[in-house]
Amino acid sequence: MLERNYYKRFVGIDIHKKTASFVIVNRAGEVSARGTILMVNLAGWATEKLNKEDQVIIEATGNSYDVYDKLSPLVGEVQVAHMLGMYDRTCSKKKTDKLDALKLARALASGYTHKVWVPSKEIRAKRELASHRHALATHVVSMRNQLRSQLYRHGLNYVGQDILDHKALEYIESSSLPELSKQQWCSNYRIGQSFLTEIHQFDQRLASEALKDEQCLKLMTLPGIKAQAALIIMSAVGDVLSGWRNDFIIWFRTWKKRVRY
Repeated sequence: MLERNYYKRFVGIDIHKKTASFVIVNRAGEVSARGTILMVNLAGWATEKLNKEDQVIIEATGNSYDVYDKLSPLVGEVQVAHMLGMYDRTCSKKKTDKLDALKLARALASGYTHKVWVPSKEIRAKRELASHRHALATHVVSMRNQLRSQLYRHGLNYVGQDILDHKALEYIESSSLPELSKQQWCSNYRIGQSFLTEIHQFDQRLASEALKDEQCLKLMTLPGIKAQAALIIMSAVGDVLSGWRNDFIIWFRTWKKRVRY
């Protein structure tokens, strides 16, 4: 990363799904260019208008990593800003795309930014795996709640541990639940079972990916950290083999031994 004094222009880009507003300022915060472009033309515009002496800042949002990947080879540096960390500098009663881009550019020019860590593409892919696993689990919880709610509406209460096991299905078949309600309950039951099957298969995939990763294997040396948890933690914190993360692992293992004995 180059020193801040190297950059001559500072570019704030307020990105959205289809368009992006940009403002280019100098070190004094004076505007030299501004405008709006289509997101599909962003890389072409950057290739034509920007260079390695430009520093760019964008807001952390859904497509910020994609924009980061497209602009990074074309400019000196791209920062992804955490806007809550810059709230006292960027907050305003007036809020438009152009004003947001101007605030970003001037904050960058003054060195007052709160940037977030941008993980590698590999770590991002693993984050998506972890997020998908969480979404599947959320669906399972939702189906369990629906199954119990339907029984509650008809004055029934299944006392088993898991309403998605085969014993619950046997209970429903012998219950006084109306036939149409039974069909609806069984439909939700099958949906919940399909999610459980998908989670089981997905956990095997997560475990397989974790066992291939040196950092996950390092995390799995901690008591209670299994393959799936190791992959989720690594995708959140990134490099666990260097810096304070490695020191923390050593401290944690020592602390666990002291507590155990």
